[in-house]
Amino acid sequence: MRNGLVFLGMLFVTMVFTPIISAAKENRITIVQLAMNGDVAGVKARIESGENINAIDASTGETALTASISEEKFKVASYLIAAHADVNQPNKFGNTPLIYASTAGNAKITRSLLDAGASVNGRGERGLTPILMACGFGNLACVDILLSTHADVNLATLDKLTPLMLAAGGGWQIENGFPGKPLITIIAFYNNRTAELLTQKLLNSGARINDADARGMTPLMYADRMAFKNTARILLNAGADAKMRDLNSHSANDYIRIYRNVRKQIGNK
Repeated sequence: MRNGLVFLGMLFVTMVFTPIISAAKENRITIVQLAMNGDVAGVKARIESGENINAIDASTGETALTASISEEKFKVASYLIAAHADVNQPNKFGNTPLIYASTAGNAKITRSLLDAGASVNGRGERGLTPILMACGFGNLACVDILLSTHADVNLATLDKLTPLMLAAGGGWQIENGFPGKPLITIIAFYNNRTAELLTQKLLNSGARINDADARGMTPLMYADRMAFKNTARILLNAGADAKMRDLNSHSANDYIRIYRNVRKQIGNK
């Protein structure tokens, strides 16, 4: 009899607590994590059950939409846009879905976000904009889309970096040791031809040619740093001032000399 009661007690515990434990395990995976995994069905089920489509995940700081785009799970992103996710909701870092789409170079998602009402000039972390990110990664198709929807080509970051500077210099670059022995790590590097195309597109859209960043570097200096002769010529023909100097009193021509060894390292002499 006693054994029977023990068995019934164990059966009761199993019946009551197993579903609770299973549900707890399932709920550990958030809608954002499902989006990051590319699980369209899982995301859809959560939304249909009433879960907040725009919630920011506590562990990642992302929304389902920013996560799906940054992780290049574009089927999930397309579903979320169609399901009316807030296309202007930034993640906890302040970056919007359109910034991530422009970075990834996905023209379809970029267009879908804009069609759904995304702000073409919405700023992100440190003042980043979609057009700046598209130029920084050489994403020509995204640049065309953003320009067609009146992206402001003169919005600068907190470091006064503009799209034209990135375009003229071949994309995002991180450096140390300037001047003297500059060390440079290329995050996104594209060739002179891409730099030419982007530079001309931005100039045609009203980009200011002699703006300087926080170090006093102009678009012409960015082009000469990479020895992009054709890009530099485009800038000069458009009115770039070759006599301008940065905060270290270097001219654009000085950048050709200073960065010669760096260009050899990356195969651009």
